[in-house]
Amino acid sequence: MQLGHIFALLACAIGLCWAQVIQVTDSNVKSLITDDSEWLLEFYADWCGYCTRYAPSYEAAEDALSSMTAVRVGKVNVEQSPGLAARFFVQRLPTVVHIKNHEVRAVPLDQMNDLVNFVKDEAWKDIQPANGLTSPFSAIGSMVAVTGRMVRWASSMSPFTIAVLMVVLLGLVVVLPLYMPQQGDEQTVPSPAAAAAAVVEGATESESSAAGKTTATIASSSPSTKQRKSKRID
Repeated sequence: MQLGHIFALLACAIGLCWAQVIQVTDSNVKSLITDDSEWLLEFYADWCGYCTRYAPSYEAAEDALSSMTAVRVGKVNVEQSPGLAARFFVQRLPTVVHIKNHEVRAVPLDQMNDLVNFVKDEAWKDIQPANGLTSPFSAIGSMVAVTGRMVRWASSMSPFTIAVLMVVLLGLVVVLPLYMPQQGDEQTVPSPAAAAAAVVEGATESESSAAGKTTATIASSSPSTKQRKSKRID
């Protein structure tokens, strides 16, 4: 009997050792979280004391869920993957979200320590998912992720590098307008079709003008339009 307990304890210990929470990053999130997959995702940071204390409970939930459900359990280091942190609008650490069919629901604080029953009882159905515009898998979510990575990249640069980039950008803003042509200096080159139309229009106007002058000459020489002076003969 005691030997059976020993084997059971060894099996539990081996299971806990082999339990592995999947590390999700900015680069592998698309390949891991597919349309038909179900996930629990924790956002954490190495410097977060609450995250350190919560880690054993989260790993135990992963071990229990891996043996009874198809739910995959992952975690995101917000320092190493700032794009995902921005994409999921993470405001506190640790944060756990439930994902199914690309519908994202934030797990309430009072249920973060009972994730097994949260998944088994499908308690996530009682939570309103993120709408289409603010969903991490929408176009806006993708743009927010790019912004988060850019902010992280900028924050990793030295103050000297940032100052040099600002000077270069300011120089481009000041110098480029000096070399750009002004509106009054622009010369429009007519196309061949427009030039041909202009020639035809000029010839038509010349013919009309000549015809008008001929008509005026004939009218001035007509007897009906001349005024005759009567002469008195004594």
